[in-house]
Amino acid sequence: MRKKSTRLLSAALAVCMMLSVLPVGAFAAEPGTEPENGNGVSAQAEETLPFAGKEITEGGTYTMEGGEYTGPITVNVQDGKDVIINITGHVTTNIRDMLIKVVKGHVTINGGNDAIVENMSEPVFYYGLGAALIGLSSTDDNTTVEINGGTYIMYVGAAAGCDRNSKGTLIINSGTFEIKMRGAVENYAESAVMRIEGGTFIGLEPFERCPDSYALRNFGTTIINDGNFQGRGSVVYQSKGELQIDGGTFESMSPAGTVIGIDGGPSKTTITDGYFKSVQGGRSGNVVSYSSYMGYVEENALFITGGTFEIVGENVDGIYIPYTKGPVTIENATIKVNASGKGAGIVRRDDSGNQVALKVKNVTIDSAGSSGNFSDILLDNYHQESYLTVDLEITEDFTHKAVVDATDIEEGLQVTTETATSYHQKDLKLVSADPNYIIDYQKNDGGTEYRYFNTREMGKYYVNPINATMTADGEEKRPYSQFAQGDKVTLTANIPEGKQFVDWKVEKIAAEGVEDVSKEVKIDYEDPENPETAILTVPDYDIFVTAEYEEGATVDPGTGDSDYGGDIAAGVVIGGIAAVGAYEVGTGLYRILAMDDVAMPTNRIALAKLLWERAGKPEPESTALYSDISAEDTDAQKAARWAVEQELLNDAEDGKFHPAFPVSKLRVCLTWENAKQKGLFD
Repeated sequence: MRKKSTRLLSAALAVCMMLSVLPVGAFAAEPGTEPENGNGVSAQAEETLPFAGKEITEGGTYTMEGGEYTGPITVNVQDGKDVIINITGHVTTNIRDMLIKVVKGHVTINGGNDAIVENMSEPVFYYGLGAALIGLSSTDDNTTVEINGGTYIMYVGAAAGCDRNSKGTLIINSGTFEIKMRGAVENYAESAVMRIEGGTFIGLEPFERCPDSYALRNFGTTIINDGNFQGRGSVVYQSKGELQIDGGTFESMSPAGTVIGIDGGPSKTTITDGYFKSVQGGRSGNVVSYSSYMGYVEENALFITGGTFEIVGENVDGIYIPYTKGPVTIENATIKVNASGKGAGIVRRDDSGNQVALKVKNVTIDSAGSSGNFSDILLDNYHQESYLTVDLEITEDFTHKAVVDATDIEEGLQVTTETATSYHQKDLKLVSADPNYIIDYQKNDGGTEYRYFNTREMGKYYVNPINATMTADGEEKRPYSQFAQGDKVTLTANIPEGKQFVDWKVEKIAAEGVEDVSKEVKIDYEDPENPETAILTVPDYDIFVTAEYEEGATVDPGTGDSDYGGDIAAGVVIGGIAAVGAYEVGTGLYRILAMDDVAMPTNRIALAKLLWERAGKPEPESTALYSDISAEDTDAQKAARWAVEQELLNDAEDGKFHPAFPVSKLRVCLTWENAKQKGLFD
């Protein structure tokens, strides 16, 4: 609603500016003309529409009173005047035609609190929009229909929509639209636009011969910015054209319901925001199902760039991608699956050819509450032919853990698309749902890389080094080499020029999650003066081990090195403790003696909160919010802003705070000492 309010305010200001520069005489009525209101409507008395129907050919204001209408209301205004139709009372009809049909003009339909429009006719199947209560059926691009309020109930057809071959724009700002068969609102027009800014759209309990009742069916161009959509079966059905969803709530109430169902084509579907939920999902139901196999049309595309997708039930999946031809991207989205039995966050079928790449970027898959055989990503390779390749690309900004399963796992089964290397696939935290396999890594001679299922050696666990190489028994080992518990592996950090080694980080990689186990996994140093070379004792689980580093003379975004001068380069002396060549000892002693033995923060926001809390949680001067910190986390926002204002940490160049950026123990000590020197706390 904020976006809508902003647009309205901008429009109002623009109109005021235009009026301010016009001469007063411009508004004087010409002799013999009728005065007009602000909408270009003649300021005449409202005309009451007859129950037998009427063709409106002149602009003006009309009243549609409660009662039974036996004929349609057709708007065909040729002179550019606006038409306002105010609906009062309970309107009923049995006609098998559009009740309000807009052919030409600018029509505003206002439904009061008591306005109900209902078609009581027997179910009849229609080709196209059919007997809609409100229909745009125009050949004029400038024709507009705007609906504000009211309740519209239709048994079969559509409560409102755009007819086949129509042009113009249909705008729904508010109101309730209900249907028993087909769609509460429908757009059949390739050249018309339906824009939904709000309202409630309900697919009621359908007839037995038609099990689906949709909130929306789209075959043209439909833009949704807000609204509440409910359906028995699928909520939204997208077949052709373009569908843009940038907000709203969408909920399926059917045991086999799909919230967003896409097939046919050519179509383009873009989802940037919104909440999508199936509360009674079954195996045949998903939150999103994209199966455009009916044409294998290359223009088909699905782009999910935000939103939350939730499904609850037995044997349920979140986003299902079978039979596609055209790109599919899922990023910046949250997928919640509460499944019993078997379930998956994302399902990708591998029998659709190699024309499609499913690209998974920054996606959070939440399976809390699920029981049974759950996987984050399922490769449905049941029908896969030997010549078909995997079309799953997981990008480097996917930093989460993903449990990957397949319908039929076997050694060598490829998991990800082979891509030109940026060496990121190696470090994707992919876990096999079958404990008898690991998801191994392959880098080809040509520089491409991919992930695949490989048999787990009995009683062994893999080690994947990051920013480092590893050797065992005098031989260099490739990533994901498997070792027995207790085996010794030598790690050597590969630190880029101009940066300095900080520490070794060890993470346990398992189906239940990723856990930092740096404190419990044994790491020894042959030379304590050179921690860049370490000896790892392999634990009884799979691990990633990372050589962490920071800049030498320049540190992470948000730390003001100028405050410390050449101390960093020369070997820092903090509170009399020499920290040259004895990193762990020096930072550890400083933490005990100067920091009251508090737990060391590991990232920027944790450091900011520690400093802010120590200073007594003072209010920052600015109330501006950082875009990369949740607005609901007020303490984090205040701590970050205060730390920047006190010049303890800096803004990054992009104006973000980068809360998850790691900070070293040395950096924590330096920043703490700086705060003390500034007198912010003792």
